[in-house]
Amino acid sequence: MLFAQHTIEISAPPQRVWDVLTLTRYLREWDDVPAAYTADRVALGAELTWPGHATLTYTVFEPPARLFASLRVAKWARPPAGPVGYEYVITPVAGGSRLDLRVGDFAHVPDGAELREASGEFVLTAAAAIKRLAESGS
Repeated sequence: MLFAQHTIEISAPPQRVWDVLTLTRYLREWDDVPAAYTADRVALGAELTWPGHATLTYTVFEPPARLFASLRVAKWARPPAGPVGYEYVITPVAGGSRLDLRVGDFAHVPDGAELREASGEFVLTAAAAIKRLAESGS
């Protein structure tokens, strides 16, 4: 199993963290969103596509607790043998929320170790930006 993961405490309620994860105006501040995606919020079944590169499809949408976006990369010759994607789990805790981010399982794809390494930086920077946005209340 090859995952990049990070856990962060956020001084904001789960619904606020959920909004930062799913409202497009916030999503654009902590992740790359294709210009062609114009919906106000991602939803179950939503697809974010970077033509010729990759597609993210939201396959789990359990407000305000769990979100999973399945990843397909154009250069992969065949579909992965198992799930590969981005998972966000929000747990209520005293004083706010705990957010668990997990990206992978890159064991299912070519160049998995390199992808896991690249995703390690993403989970750290995304978590910090999500925390900042959720706690700012704006």
